[in-house]
Amino acid sequence: MILSPPIPGLEGEGGGWATSVARQARAAVAVLRGELREATAWLAEAIDAADAADMFMLATAQRRQLGLLVGGEQGQQLVRCADVAARGEGVRNPPRFAALLAAMPHG
Repeated sequence: MILSPPIPGLEGEGGGWATSVARQARAAVAVLRGELREATAWLAEAIDAADAADMFMLATAQRRQLGLLVGGEQGQQLVRCADVAARGEGVRNPPRFAALLAAMPHG
């Protein structure tokens, strides 16, 4: 059984960063449950929240992770764009950066 972390408390913190991280956590739980459609929807919402909070690097890391979840040509395009954006900000290793900032299991 996969238990959900105490996400509602984080969501109640207010602010885009908390909403983004909470939705990212919900996406991770959905991946672990094998609910990839739900996971991609939660991660897309996390990205929207990070963008709304002007948290460019968090959104960039989450976009890369979304690309890995989506897969195929669409996913590869998301990964490439995220990597270009991260490198443009001085990130030397975008995969490791995304794994650190937006940890996500991949099913």
